[in-house]
Amino acid sequence: MKTNILTTCLALCYSVICLQLSAQTKTDEVLKPYSDYVVQQGVVYTSGLLGLDAAGRIPPTFEQEVLQLFGNLDQVLSTANSSKEKIFSVTVYLSSMTHFNTFNRLYTAHFKAPYPVRTCIAVQELARNAHIEISAMARL
Repeated sequence: MKTNILTTCLALCYSVICLQLSAQTKTDEVLKPYSDYVVQQGVVYTSGLLGLDAAGRIPPTFEQEVLQLFGNLDQVLSTANSSKEKIFSVTVYLSSMTHFNTFNRLYTAHFKAPYPVRTCIAVQELARNAHIEISAMARL
C-alpha cells in the first residue's frame, strides 16, 4: 500500500512539474524552440526577452524599446503568477554601452529599491537587431 501511495505521489509531482515547465507564451511568432519562462521550485526563470511590440517589431527609439521590454517582462511574469516586485536577479545585454545611461535611468524608474542583483553586458549583436535583451529570476 505504501508503495502505491508513493508511486501515485511521485507521478502527481512529475505531472505538476511538467505542467509548470511547459511554455506559456502570448506571442504570435512562429513556434519558438524555447519557453518564455519556466517555473522550478518556486522560482520563475524567464528566457531572454526583447522589446518587440505586438506586431513583432522593434520600436524606433532605444527608450521606447526599453519601455516595451519592461512591459513584455511584466506580462511574462504576470502569466507566471509573479511580478517585477518579486524579481531578485536580472541579466541585461546591450548592443552598445552608449545605451547604458539611458537604460539605467529607465531601469531605476521601473524597479524600486532594493533593486534586484544585476549583470549588464555589452554584446556585438542581438536577435532581430534589438538593442537590449533581458532575462530575470523571480519568486512566485
